[in-house]
Amino acid sequence: MGGRGATSSGTGSLQSHFERENARVKEFMSAPLKNGYAQIEMDNGQILERYSMEYMKNNVLKEIKANKLGIDDESVSILYKDGTFATYGGGDDTSKMKLSNIEGVIYDNAGTSAYSGKGVKVVNYKELYPESYPDSKGYDDDWRLDFE
Repeated sequence: MGGRGATSSGTGSLQSHFERENARVKEFMSAPLKNGYAQIEMDNGQILERYSMEYMKNNVLKEIKANKLGIDDESVSILYKDGTFATYGGGDDTSKMKLSNIEGVIYDNAGTSAYSGKGVKVVNYKELYPESYPDSKGYDDDWRLDFE
């Protein structure tokens, strides 16, 4: 279903932009990790990161469990292998966060969005919901991570 963005005068260039950026995301998601880590900067300047599960547990989740998340600008969502799900936001008690049997993790802060594991998708909300991001307002892409 097309929205305003799909019918604007820049349709061809906007569609080719989405195709190019989606191809970059697809490549990023499947490329081998170097030292447990990969990063891509999208055309809008947004940073996406991908970690091995070992890196995520040892360098992100253990820190969050010990020291909590920042008040307003951090969140973490964990999908466990048994299908259960946990989400933590700024100020939440993370001391009992379970760090085993994790299927996937999404971590967001003010500077980046990162993920690890399986079942995570990267979606451009500007492409998915063009009516909420009219080109006439000059909206940039809005990349989000979510579980499938």
